[in-house]
Amino acid sequence: MELNVEEIVEPTQSNVEETVEPTQSSSSTTSLEFATRVAQSLSELFESICSKQQRKFAVREGILSKEQSKRLSRLVKSYRSGLFRRRVDVASLAEKPDAFWEDLVGRCLEYDEGCWRRCDELDLELMEDEAREDLTNEWDTIMRLFQEKFRLQSRFFAVIDRLKRVQKQWHSARTGGNLMAAATAVEALSNRISTVDRTNYKQFGFKKSDIGSLFIVLANTTTTDEENQIVADVSQRFSNFFTQNLANNLRDLELQYFFYKDNEFRILIDNLYQETYHAKRIQWPQQLDDDWHDVPAPSFIPPIADTQLWSEIIRENRPYTTKLFGLVKRRPRSSADASGIRMIFFPRLYEYFGNIASNHYKQIIARAHIVYASDSQFLQVASSELMNVHEVLKVEQLKQSVRRMLVMVNQVRHEVQRYSGRGT
Repeated sequence: MELNVEEIVEPTQSNVEETVEPTQSSSSTTSLEFATRVAQSLSELFESICSKQQRKFAVREGILSKEQSKRLSRLVKSYRSGLFRRRVDVASLAEKPDAFWEDLVGRCLEYDEGCWRRCDELDLELMEDEAREDLTNEWDTIMRLFQEKFRLQSRFFAVIDRLKRVQKQWHSARTGGNLMAAATAVEALSNRISTVDRTNYKQFGFKKSDIGSLFIVLANTTTTDEENQIVADVSQRFSNFFTQNLANNLRDLELQYFFYKDNEFRILIDNLYQETYHAKRIQWPQQLDDDWHDVPAPSFIPPIADTQLWSEIIRENRPYTTKLFGLVKRRPRSSADASGIRMIFFPRLYEYFGNIASNHYKQIIARAHIVYASDSQFLQVASSELMNVHEVLKVEQLKQSVRRMLVMVNQVRHEVQRYSGRGT
């Protein structure tokens, strides 16, 4: 999930005064100076709330049509065309005809009506300046926290990548051979475990590719139950090792941040939403009842019913015989030619362990992905509602600024006309 914070402009209180009142001392403030001051204040307010970005926002919110936005832009440019070193030229404004001022007032009224209409559509109650500022500050704080928690949640894939590497290692019986040998070492069997090498592989009926493999030669007196018990002991030994190794590898996943578990932060978002929309509540997704902890623990003891597997683990090899001074080797064609050697062949047991371990990791990873996908839905809802609150605050701020603009346009018109002698 990508966090979309496009065009986030924090709603801020305009630093332009709502109106500019004349001072009582006419000796120190001439009509020109006062007219210049109020005209300059209006120019700065135009620059703030009639900017391209603000008009784009107003069109997106349905406050202004594209045509209304263009007309307003043209009038503002005409008003500010007399700027010299960013200062308004009152004399230039005094030359504007009454039709210009009437058109400008009309465009501001459209802007004002559009703001109020949008507030009605959002079902917003009248918001005082102080309340809006408090909500804006609260939004700023929560948004910073949200972005930090979004980064924390995004670490999930790095954790999963590590688990996938472990899963692939278990999938390869040869890669994990030495590790499994150490994990399954049973002290009581240590003196009986042998390794296939170049000097004995023919003697025990192995292939050359089996060199390096571990095996135990079983005595002729060993019963089937005893054979099964040896395999069960080795399997349990490996199970204990795997459980501990799994816990170590899952530690990062256990520490992974998931938004749906962060009830405290969700309450902050809920409170902000309710304060903005007056008792409305966020509809959060349904929370999952389970996660990777619900994946059942694996059993590494081969099932008795799998006779094919047992025949590959406890096998009977027949040694090779040689002819022509050892240049030719062959296996005995019948049991009469040579007696078989019954043994436990560890590579096949390790392969079975590896498959079980690999599949267990696959289940954990799959379940973790489900949890992450569900958690991402929570984050998406939080992101969407925070953006909604942000736009509400912008609309509220814009509404108040446009109302100030409308008042100041009339005030500037009056002062400019008074300066030019056309006013009363």
